[in-house]
Amino acid sequence: MLFAAGFIFAEGLQNWIRGQIETHPEVVYLLLISYGLAFALFILATLDDRRILNVRDVAFFSLILTTAISWYVVTQIEHPASYQTDALAFVHYSAILLARGVNPYSQNLQSALTMFSVSPQFITLTPTGNLITTLDYPALQVIAFLPVVWIGLKDARIVIYLFELATVTVIYVWSPKELRPLALIPLFAGSDLAINFSAGSIADFIWLLPMVLMIVWMDFPLVAGAMFGLACAVKQTPWLLAPFLIVWFLRSTPQFGLRKRLARVALFAAASVAAFIIPNIWFMNMDFGSWYSGVYPGIW
Repeated sequence: MLFAAGFIFAEGLQNWIRGQIETHPEVVYLLLISYGLAFALFILATLDDRRILNVRDVAFFSLILTTAISWYVVTQIEHPASYQTDALAFVHYSAILLARGVNPYSQNLQSALTMFSVSPQFITLTPTGNLITTLDYPALQVIAFLPVVWIGLKDARIVIYLFELATVTVIYVWSPKELRPLALIPLFAGSDLAINFSAGSIADFIWLLPMVLMIVWMDFPLVAGAMFGLACAVKQTPWLLAPFLIVWFLRSTPQFGLRKRLARVALFAAASVAAFIIPNIWFMNMDFGSWYSGVYPGIW
């Protein structure tokens, strides 16, 4: 309760700075809500052990509401219609092209930088100083933003925020009931992970959700493999975990014979490969060279 109250007070101060209150008076009401939650949590923290256990989830819902308030202030007031990474601009633009039936891997995406008002400080350069203007992620990251295009929304950061909510909720619910409040501490240790990832146009929560679900279903190699494959179909970062996961499946069940452990590894690997290929197969079939040159350099 004390930790959540402190975090909410800190975010209230940040939103006061971000909120441009002279032109956005609604921020004042959002700040009153934030500070009201923080004071309520301070009061709840004085309850005895038995009573505080009955309201242990209040901290979770207060933190979730705070992330929503901060997300609104950052995306709609501090940086409206402007992405803080060129990666999200390219992915959103690729989703627009895909909705039109165009393969984004074979396109120059430089116009996305202007379309989404990406600041020069957030533009990625190659080692030779040239602009990166191609799609460098597997296809599922683009597909995840298709609903935004179909609905007609101009800001795709809402997708990242929804994945963040889902990820935090799964971690909280899956944790042992006695430890759930403690599970929130590393997630809300600072604004960068809790707020600035989703509001600041960093899309990593899209692959973090299937990775968390993989851990939840680790006893079921088929489902865990499918979740890992989906994570790999969003970004290359999870690829690095593959050898460690194979070792884990081989060594985590010593009660099984070698043949059964190898079968579990094979099931996990097959599900991972299938889940990776399915979202990418259309792009691979359309222009394998462009897809490969886009996805493979993204590792580096």
